[in-house]
Amino acid sequence: MPSIYYVIEDDGAFDYYGFVEQGLAAYAPDDAALGALLTDLERLSVNTEAVRAFSATFRTEWQGQEGELVSAHIKALLNGVEPSELWGYYGQAGADPSVPKRAVGQAAAS
Repeated sequence: MPSIYYVIEDDGAFDYYGFVEQGLAAYAPDDAALGALLTDLERLSVNTEAVRAFSATFRTEWQGQEGELVSAHIKALLNGVEPSELWGYYGQAGADPSVPKRAVGQAAAS
């Protein structure tokens, strides 16, 4: 879902997390700009690359299931699985489609 960054109360920490700078959110500097964005929603889009900078699971089989993924990884590591075998190792999210099933399968077996 596209996001809009709109400052309601200026606290001096503009774009603290870098969502606007990284292209994750459209910036509405005032009421008029916010109104324009909200009346033309087709102009808004999701910048997939920007989202992936913040979430390696975006648009993967693990989106929305990050807790399950972390739990499976911890269990797998405790069972001696090498980190390089786990899904997402060194940013290789989804590079080997067999890895998520294997990591979850090994974790579930314990």
